[in-house]
Amino acid sequence: MKVYIMFTIDVESTHHPINDFYLFEEVLRIAEILKSNNIRGVFFCDYFEIYKHGNKVKEIIKKLSLDHDVELHAHPGHKVGKYCCMADFSFEKQFEYIKEGITIFKELGITPRAYRAGAYSIDKNTLKALEANSIFIDSSIFPFDKRSKIKSIPNKIIKFGPILELPINIFKREIVLKTPFGDLTIHKNYSKVDLDWCSLDELLWFIENVNEYGINFVNIFMHSYLLTKFDSDFKKIGEKNVNKLTSLLNFIQNNKDIEVVSIKTIDKIGLVNGYNTVKIPVFRKHVTISTLIKKYLLPRILP
Repeated sequence: MKVYIMFTIDVESTHHPINDFYLFEEVLRIAEILKSNNIRGVFFCDYFEIYKHGNKVKEIIKKLSLDHDVELHAHPGHKVGKYCCMADFSFEKQFEYIKEGITIFKELGITPRAYRAGAYSIDKNTLKALEANSIFIDSSIFPFDKRSKIKSIPNKIIKFGPILELPINIFKREIVLKTPFGDLTIHKNYSKVDLDWCSLDELLWFIENVNEYGINFVNIFMHSYLLTKFDSDFKKIGEKNVNKLTSLLNFIQNNKDIEVVSIKTIDKIGLVNGYNTVKIPVFRKHVTISTLIKKYLLPRILP
């Protein structure tokens, strides 16, 4: 079974009242890397950052639209003046906020087809507001995050009425200690398939094994500042993840069973897949006691 991959990038800066526009603008580097690999990315742009950074935000959105899909992303706190989430609001207010984004995009010559909520904050009113605004694709639900007020089936493309829900993929990570008395699971958590959250080994493992779990769609999640290393004050201090992204793209380009899709080409997947339930993949990393001490414990103890 073919694996369909979509690269989705949340384009945003922080919620702090500081000059951090570079975190938004850094997305152009990701866009250029994808373009050079003949990949059309899906860039969910936070249009409310206009209230923080001005028309520079529109310039980035327009540039992205030349080679990629540009879709709606919303952190309404930039408009309201304090941190908040979309699902904090009534249907009427959510309808208004989404319509505002569509208007901004159309002024730039862009007709958005999809939406991702800031902070995964989505509820039934969001779905109603999307439908009322003729937005019929969403990719907001992050399983196990309480800000997602709608329950979905992990890793499965489904429909909520007319709204197609593209999953934010997740897997379970377990660290297993090898001892003379047998294996012992010493840590476990859930992770989204995100270039910042995952090692390259985990990303490749997920893509190579998803068919075994009845999954045929992989949403590779990123943020606009993926390639930027910054300090606690959000000042740039270097780069990160460049080799990881490049290696992932090389792997995808050399695998004939993988096809990259975008919102523009999403219909290739056949929309809703045929699985009623999908098991959550489990990635097990086996470590020895010496590895545990060197890699996990010493870095926490030594300055």
